[in-house]
Amino acid sequence: MPVDLKALLVGEDIAADALGNTANPNKVANPDNLKFSEKMRTLFIGEDSGQHVNNFLWAYHIDTKQLSRVMSIPAGGESTGLHAVDEINGWTYIMSNFQHAGDWGGIHANVKTQLDPLIKANYKDKFGSAVGYITASPAQMKLSAK
Repeated sequence: MPVDLKALLVGEDIAADALGNTANPNKVANPDNLKFSEKMRTLFIGEDSGQHVNNFLWAYHIDTKQLSRVMSIPAGGESTGLHAVDEINGWTYIMSNFQHAGDWGGIHANVKTQLDPLIKANYKDKFGSAVGYITASPAQMKLSAK
């Protein structure tokens, strides 16, 4: 049993910003889905946060310690269904989806009036969602510019 543990990646609480975020939007908040890709040496992190107006899907490269935002979820939605497949016929797949876009909470007070009509129009009156994937060959997948 470990007696000493070091956190490699932490978020940061902030005073509410102009959009309503109560956690730094450039750092993780409330990770809910985790998937590690050994070939890419990358931990993928999906959020289900009450602290970011838009939840995110992140990629954290464990060797370089670089955190990259991969996807922004529509306001009020949760990043879910995360999966990373290291290789199928020479291709790598990162799959994700979101659910309940427009599930408004107190954090959304500053944006709800403007975004609610857009969420309803684009996501079947808040009953729609989206599923998708990104792909590349493992050797070509780059999460940051050099």
